[in-house]
Amino acid sequence: MLKLIESMSVSREINIRFLTNMIFSDFIAEFEGQRWIFGKDNMIQTLRVNDNDDFDFMSIPDFKEAKKILDKREKNGVFNNILLWDTKTDESLNLINYIKEEKYKDYKYHYDLTISFDGFKRITGADRYTDYGFYLNDLLPRFIYIGCYICEVECHDYDC
Repeated sequence: MLKLIESMSVSREINIRFLTNMIFSDFIAEFEGQRWIFGKDNMIQTLRVNDNDDFDFMSIPDFKEAKKILDKREKNGVFNNILLWDTKTDESLNLINYIKEEKYKDYKYHYDLTISFDGFKRITGADRYTDYGFYLNDLLPRFIYIGCYICEVECHDYDC
């Protein structure tokens, strides 16, 4: 006999594969500001240098210290993870960044960034459909403004 699952969560993510001449920590330093900030308390939340699967975030008051951790993780070839606060929606964003091996002419770095949202703006009048345009209208111009080349964008809205 099948048992119905009474509660189910929905995962909503935007994946952006992009090229840049900045290492990830410099990208975050440029990306952060105005709409997306390090947190309501200005604490930077990221993973420890050797954390590969525990997701034990630590809070750091100074970006210079966080940059050292982000750079060391990137040098070690592991993903980076940092939390930002969206001042427009009053929700947190979880950014998970993977460095890609493929290189492209005129760009030093190739990244795959997954942005997961705490909540998510829905299309007006719909029960479940995520308004990705609401986020992409601000995200994509910010990437371009700071000198990134966007290769691919994927939006995911699925049950977990």
